Amino acid sequence: MSKLWEARGRPYPAAAGGDGAAKTGGATTTTAGGEEAPGATGEGEGDPARNRKGERTLGKKMSKGREKLRQKLRLKGQQRHHQRTQVLHQMIEDDAAAIRRDEPWDLKNKFEDLLKKYEITEDKGMQEDKLENRMKTLQNELTLKYFGEPQLSIWCQLTIDRAISQGEQSLTEQFSILTAVTELTLTNDSDTDSKEDQLLDWDQKCDFLIRLLEQLYSTNPTVAQQLVLSILDVFTEVSEKNKGLLSQILFNMIWTPAEILLFLRGVSGINQELATSILHTVRTNKLDLLSTLSALKGKDPVNSLQWYAEAEGNKDADTIVNEMQNEKYPEKILSIMKEILGYMTEELPKHAKEDLDQVKIEEAKQMIKSLDFTNPDLAVLKEVLIRMSIAVQDCSTIYTQNGKNIEGYFPSITPLESLHTAEKIEGYFPRLTQLASLLMLLLPKLTGKKGILLEIGTGEGKSCILAMFATIQAIRGTKVDVVTSSPVLARRDQEEWKKLYDMFGVTSSVVPPPQIQGSSPESRDSMLQEAYRKQLVYGTVASFAADALRQEFEKDTTRGERRFDMVIVDEVDYMTLDNGVQVTFLSHEASGLRHLGQVLASIWAMVSMCQPIEMEDTGEIEWATGIQHFHKAAKLAVIGPATSKEFSEFHILEAGVELGIYSDEDFDMFMHALENTENDDTTENRITVDTFLAKVGITQQCDLLTIMEKALENDVAIDCYSVTNNKAVLVEEKKLHNNPDILEIKMLLLENGRASEIIPEDKLIKATVSELKSKIKYSGSSQSNSEFLVIPSFLEKYLENQLPVFVENALKAIMMTQGREYMIDQTLEAVGDKHHYHAIIPVDFQASGVLEKNKRWGDGLQQFLEMKHQLATTTLSNVTNYLSNFHYFQKYLKGNGIFGVSGTLGGDADKDFLARHYETDSYIIPAHRHKKVVELPAIQVNGQAQWMEILCKTAMRVAESGQVVLVM
Repeated sequence: MSKLWEARGRPYPAAAGGDGAAKTGGATTTTAGGEEAPGATGEGEGDPARNRKGERTLGKKMSKGREKLRQKLRLKGQQRHHQRTQVLHQMIEDDAAAIRRDEPWDLKNKFEDLLKKYEITEDKGMQEDKLENRMKTLQNELTLKYFGEPQLSIWCQLTIDRAISQGEQSLTEQFSILTAVTELTLTNDSDTDSKEDQLLDWDQKCDFLIRLLEQLYSTNPTVAQQLVLSILDVFTEVSEKNKGLLSQILFNMIWTPAEILLFLRGVSGINQELATSILHTVRTNKLDLLSTLSALKGKDPVNSLQWYAEAEGNKDADTIVNEMQNEKYPEKILSIMKEILGYMTEELPKHAKEDLDQVKIEEAKQMIKSLDFTNPDLAVLKEVLIRMSIAVQDCSTIYTQNGKNIEGYFPSITPLESLHTAEKIEGYFPRLTQLASLLMLLLPKLTGKKGILLEIGTGEGKSCILAMFATIQAIRGTKVDVVTSSPVLARRDQEEWKKLYDMFGVTSSVVPPPQIQGSSPESRDSMLQEAYRKQLVYGTVASFAADALRQEFEKDTTRGERRFDMVIVDEVDYMTLDNGVQVTFLSHEASGLRHLGQVLASIWAMVSMCQPIEMEDTGEIEWATGIQHFHKAAKLAVIGPATSKEFSEFHILEAGVELGIYSDEDFDMFMHALENTENDDTTENRITVDTFLAKVGITQQCDLLTIMEKALENDVAIDCYSVTNNKAVLVEEKKLHNNPDILEIKMLLLENGRASEIIPEDKLIKATVSELKSKIKYSGSSQSNSEFLVIPSFLEKYLENQLPVFVENALKAIMMTQGREYMIDQTLEAVGDKHHYHAIIPVDFQASGVLEKNKRWGDGLQQFLEMKHQLATTTLSNVTNYLSNFHYFQKYLKGNGIFGVSGTLGGDADKDFLARHYETDSYIIPAHRHKKVVELPAIQVNGQAQWMEILCKTAMRVAESGQVVLVM
């Protein structure tokens, strides 16, 4: 950057006591290696090869710098030895490892209350002892009382003591265990002999631990879980893998702590690999202990467990209603839900072989129109749901003949005789959870709301729910807009449920229509108008918002008389929360902006060689300004592009002779090759230059930069970086103490004498803008000028404001990746043309991954990407109108409201936002089956290296067990 120094806010420094840097207008010659030939750059500079000794004039400053470097090199070995032998020791007292948090002040009173409650008399000698010792003594005596003989008592007490020690239980938690032992011992009415016959003749010690865990789990589940995990270590015959699976089963509350011990007793002596398969099946399918113990009695327990898992059916109506009750559904809704779902459970199977004829369809339509959703007639509502369910079954039924599907649904297929020989694949009824979702969508007015939002899990049949709801609303005369996250999903859902819509005489379409590509503007308008006349219209929020903008501001009649009546939003969280601030723009090409094409081209020429690089020490992304020869990059970073009589970039290399990096003869040959390259750019000269610079490695470059710092009296501090794993890693840190008078520079050093300055993005933008401003002249006309970019004066204010934005987008274009953020494909207008025009097409890679062919980036980003791939550049466009997703959806509040479904609606704050701005309630719909997701405990790590190590080990361990691993 030729104005990089000024952008930092400092003048060019004078080199070695000179009068300052003199900028010349002389011509420069570029060598094959990227060098400026040193022959014609400064007035009064002689032949570099002949006058080299005369030009070695950094004087005493350079000599002092070399001497300091020699001293530094002599000390390096001593410092390395000192660092290897110096060890930091931290002495920790033995009893300091057992630091315990402060216990409640009333714990002693609780202990005294426990003694009084069970009329326990304590020895007077013990009353003056520590509370912890008193508790331990009482627990030992109670355990002995339970067993009646010392040996078993000692085993159990040692087991509990070991568990408490390993779990680092606090005194309060120990008191919880003591309380459980007390209640277990003093409230147990069974005698010792009867205990031996309980729990399948298990011995008394396991009987005691199981009963203790049951007692403790009822009062303090957390302590019970910690205790059983510590007790697992007693079972030495259990493998570590199986202990891990048991801890995961416990963590997910599939089994209680007592059930963990019951299982261990049940598999005593079993092969550990078989036990692993059993536990893996239990964890994956969340099977209860009773089913597991039953399977153990068979010859193949794993297959038996798999059978149990597969035999699990859908949730019944009572389970669904109970889960809704736990989610605080309104009582009005719950009472209706319980009655209707119970009715559907009994009645729907009776209609499994029934098809809807036209008479029943018309009857269903009349019933739908008669419903009052503020006070619904439940008998009519039940019948509507029955017939809608039959319709779904009819539409999902497939008839095949000669290996081909017969299009249509019964009884619309003609001729009907063809069905007699066709193979029928029976369709499906909606599940109870889908019918529950449909009821919730139909009845928001019972709670005083216009709309409703539902959280429905993946795979629960959201598209079927929305199709039934949209059909009912369309029959009632409502115009419904169905918003999806991508045009691909819009076309898929409309085509999938077109049979259902046709069955009830409901018209549907997609915007923009698929056949619109390649058509003329007049035909496009006609096709869009026809699409918006349908009762149900599918599309993306961008398509709907853009058409609304065109009709409002450009007076197009795209939407015709269509009102913002009702909207159904699929993935409503993405549309309203994640992308709620996303804005749809209308832009138009402005002829005046064509003058800025030369500015964009100049920006790209200046920054296209820059490359982003992650800084290993901060994690931030900064920019390498262009790889070139080391001495050239160093001079440009410190002095700037101007030339000086007293100093040139070759003075940086001269110090390498005395440092022993290369010989005096090597340096002469290098300078001679550079001189000859100006007139004769031969391969031999280039090899000489490259061979010489290959000796200037990263370490040598650091040493030369250190001398340069000293020569400039430490007005400059240069941090040296190298590249490791595509990151800039600090080679040597300079302690700058935030001195504002010191110019801080970062240099990226590479092998073979190559280097580049590293600049933060904000400084790079500032430097580029400063350089551009020096090249731009404004006038009333656009006459050409070889030295300046001449821009019409009416664009001056616009360009002054936009220059930083243009440069930022140029850098963004460098970082963007083809196939991820964008693709190169035919534009919408070019499809069908005999000439194929390729252009940059944005990709919605954060959500749907579809090509957005009707979208272009603004503020020069589109043009920079075109320059990046050497495509024909388009003219800048100007935004005239815009509409955010948030304000677009609010248009439907004047109609019949906003309805939506999503896999997740976020937390309470998100739901409050949706309720406040969209006048909706939010509810979670139960899954149709019990969830099989197993959550594992979180692992906290220190640093990225340990994070990556644990991630790899975990992935390998899980993969070896036969599971599929998806790393998000």
